[in-house]
Amino acid sequence: MRCAVTGKAIPLDELRYWSVDLQEAYADAETSLKRFRDTRV
Repeated sequence: MRCAVTGKAIPLDELRYWSVDLQEAYADAETSLKRFRDTRV
């Protein structure tokens, strides 16, 4: 799996951050929060 923002590889057993609405994986909490803020209307 690859982070939707950074492109960093994420092993499935280490995947912790996922957007249900966007169906995207994120490498870490900081990246997840940044994406959330960028896509928020």
